[in-house]
Amino acid sequence: METNTEYKPGRDNIPENFDSVAEAAEFWDTHSAADYWDLMQEVDMQFDIKGHITLVKIREDIYPRTRSLAKSQNLSVEEFVNQILAREVEKLPAP
Repeated sequence: METNTEYKPGRDNIPENFDSVAEAAEFWDTHSAADYWDLMQEVDMQFDIKGHITLVKIREDIYPRTRSLAKSQNLSVEEFVNQILAREVEKLPAP
């Protein structure tokens, strides 16, 4: 599908690239996709979703340090905790 990239009065141009997910979210939170249908391309996508998420509570007294350590390693708390958990589980004998 060919896109029409000409300027249309009353709408902002979609940036070629967003510097972050937050920047893209901010743009689309303040703009309607309906105003840009002429620029959209149809995409065929397939998903193979096999995993699932299990929520685990983190004690309130250790969360601030966990968050700080994760941030110092440029990781989300989830990534940081999963790395620690994987390392520690490997050390345990199989049941």
